[in-house]
Amino acid sequence: MTHQGGDEIVGLYRVRGDVNMELFQRKDAEADYAMAIQYLEGPDGYKADPVELPLSRLGRARAVRSLGSAATPTQALQASNDYEIYFLISQEDNYDDTTITKSSSGDTTFFSEAIIDGIQRNPYAAWEWGMVNRVAQNYDKAAEIHRLAANAFEEIGDKPRSVICALDRGLDLASGLDSSVWR
Repeated sequence: MTHQGGDEIVGLYRVRGDVNMELFQRKDAEADYAMAIQYLEGPDGYKADPVELPLSRLGRARAVRSLGSAATPTQALQASNDYEIYFLISQEDNYDDTTITKSSSGDTTFFSEAIIDGIQRNPYAAWEWGMVNRVAQNYDKAAEIHRLAANAFEEIGDKPRSVICALDRGLDLASGLDSSVWR
């Protein structure tokens, strides 16, 4: 048993989670990231390095994402929540406005300006977020995330990934159709 404070143990669990991801031990990685998050949300969590929480959230989300369709809907929902928190807390700017915004087409989007900014900064994680929402059967949310990721990839000049995200959006939209339409 260690006598270190929770803020010091956090980094150990997160790094072990990273190592487990490299070793393709996804379930062990998910458990390690969960322990890091538990310590971060505990009494000494505020003392930890501020990067630990976003990295631990992203790590756990990616561990679940790597399970693909073998992830349970509950795991996929947790991963979706982790991605959302990652995008909110990893921002350099402090956003007071967490209200939903309008997309360029005038449609209301699910996400705050802070999350949209996070998607612009890390469209790769955004694509992953869309994929776990598909596993969780949140097809409308997955489609919107993939639309935003496609735009972000387009803005950085990554046309192939933009097209992949647009195709994934089409799959999300098709998956969300009411089955009675096909009868």
